[in-house]
Amino acid sequence: MAEKRSRASWSSDFVNKTFLDACIQELTSNGREGSGLKGTSWNTIAEKLKKEHDFVVDKKQMKYRYDYLKSKYAVWLKLKNKTGNLYNPITNTFQMTDEEWKAEAKLNKMVEKLRNAPLLYPELCTQLFDGATSTGAASWGPSSTLPHPAEAFTTQDYDDIEMVDTAPQMDIPASTSTVPPPTSASHASADSSVRSKNKRGKRNAPTDTLDDDIREVGKEIMKAAQAFAQTHNLDKEMDECIEKLKVLEWGSSDPKYITALMLFAENAGNRKIWLRLESSTCELWVKSAGKNFGLLG
Repeated sequence: MAEKRSRASWSSDFVNKTFLDACIQELTSNGREGSGLKGTSWNTIAEKLKKEHDFVVDKKQMKYRYDYLKSKYAVWLKLKNKTGNLYNPITNTFQMTDEEWKAEAKLNKMVEKLRNAPLLYPELCTQLFDGATSTGAASWGPSSTLPHPAEAFTTQDYDDIEMVDTAPQMDIPASTSTVPPPTSASHASADSSVRSKNKRGKRNAPTDTLDDDIREVGKEIMKAAQAFAQTHNLDKEMDECIEKLKVLEWGSSDPKYITALMLFAENAGNRKIWLRLESSTCELWVKSAGKNFGLLG
């Protein structure tokens, strides 16, 4: 009989942070495979954990940890987005009564795990599990305008893993909490204009009319992105994104250029991942997103 595999204890903050950082790096560089990472990525992450922490785990144990944190993140995100200001980003805790916790636990068993131990490194989890980090595919998020993949988060039987989470983390000060996507009238108007004008152009207008529409929409998107950046004090980050975009020399009327601006304006995760991607990967990501926006065929 094969020897039973020993459980993996994830009680170390440093191990968990290295694991999340490595997953984000692999996802950025190599993309997804199904709902998780590619086989080669798991091998790379295992080597990094072994080298930096002498922490030995196999692919199955890492995938269990990944799925566990993803399920926990889904519950965290749902509670964080509830009305009533339940979430305190400084302490990374929820201000809920026993009755409220019990009511939520009836809907999802993972709520109890979140109640007993706060989500580790929320900002890293957001980068990893919010699809904005996915390369080669259109980004998605809780309030994204792009299609959301049909993926259900469920608790699993983690026989080979010891799910030990640590005390509340203090790694996310209020000033760096996730920036909500724009909900201003200007952004909504610009997004609606993209879809309506694109459809009208395909149906009736010749190519030159469609190009004029795209240029006009591009100006509207630029204004919306600038307004959003000013409102949320994101000038520096947005400027860095625009500078990197200019290097690609697409031109302000190029549908890829307009799609990139829409991604920048949509949420903070898109901007962060843009700044980390290689130029060739940026183009693949933008082309895929452009198809969903209706700007690219």
